[in-house]
Amino acid sequence: MKTDLHIHTKFSSDARIEPEELAEKALGNGYELIGITDHFDILAESVSTHKNIEFTDYVEYFHELKAKYSELKIAVGAEVGELHWFKKELADVFGDLNPDYLLASIHFLSNKKEVSTSFAGYLSRDEIKDYYMMNLNMVEQADFHILGHLGIFNRYKKHDESHVRDIKKEIFNVMIDRGIALEVNSSGYNKPINEILPVVRDLDMYMELGGRLLSIGSDAHTLEMFDKYYDRCMQVLGDMGAEYKLFIPEMKL
Repeated sequence: MKTDLHIHTKFSSDARIEPEELAEKALGNGYELIGITDHFDILAESVSTHKNIEFTDYVEYFHELKAKYSELKIAVGAEVGELHWFKKELADVFGDLNPDYLLASIHFLSNKKEVSTSFAGYLSRDEIKDYYMMNLNMVEQADFHILGHLGIFNRYKKHDESHVRDIKKEIFNVMIDRGIALEVNSSGYNKPINEILPVVRDLDMYMELGGRLLSIGSDAHTLEMFDKYYDRCMQVLGDMGAEYKLFIPEMKL
């Protein structure tokens, strides 16, 4: 099944994709399932950039889109940053409705330093450790379906992470135990790293520990980036000889 479960549309203020154009391109390029994961953040630093649409309006819009493009499966998801900090607040955002799935990711360190966009210099060893501890705390404490773009700060400058290998193992072991999918995110191909996230070395670690549940995500913010690196991403998995199962959301909305 050709899928992409990490796409941002015009409802994320840092994205420009018109959902109808996305649906047309997805059908034309052979997708069976796409997932919309616009930003629904609580952290003030994120909300200043990503102004959330009312979730009821969001769901209503995509109900109409799904009716128009019934031959394409469209899952209504959400990307949430630092989810373990805001579990109660997020429940208030969604109200009686829940997304078909939640993609959770870390964009900020515990001191609120943003690491999902380009930054000066390199992260220190302590900052790298903090980033992975944030991910570990999130997979332990929050309920969600997909861990997004692990190691995102490497998109801009590849770091030495040898000192956090054991933390990564803990992250993957918790994910395996809890049934959380690991995203294979192709956005790194559009950045200096020119590699998937997590990097192949870490994806291999996940597999060696017994991890099999994956999600494929472009993290597209423009229509051009949707499907641009799908084949390249799948080639990596093929070259690894990876045996895996794709996460398929339960369509509730």
